[in-house]
Amino acid sequence: MSDDEVDEVVEGLWRFVSLHPEANTPEWTAAAEGGEDGWDELVSWWVVAVSEGLVLIDPLVEDWPVLDRVLSDRGDCVGIVRTCHWHQR
Repeated sequence: MSDDEVDEVVEGLWRFVSLHPEANTPEWTAAAEGGEDGWDELVSWWVVAVSEGLVLIDPLVEDWPVLDRVLSDRGDCVGIVRTCHWHQR
């Protein structure tokens, strides 16, 4: 991931972009070739600043130094939110 793939949308809200964990697998390729609707290869996840630190929402970290830089600038991770069960990483 490059710095271009991390964007502070508004103060205290970051949008990260990562490659979907199943992209480029045989199942993914078969679904794409079959014309089935699927997910985009790139998916977003979010970091939100709260008074105690940062909350990660559906994190899918590909580039730890970029996340570490945000954490060092704004505080420790104080929580992780998973919006649906298949977002277990």
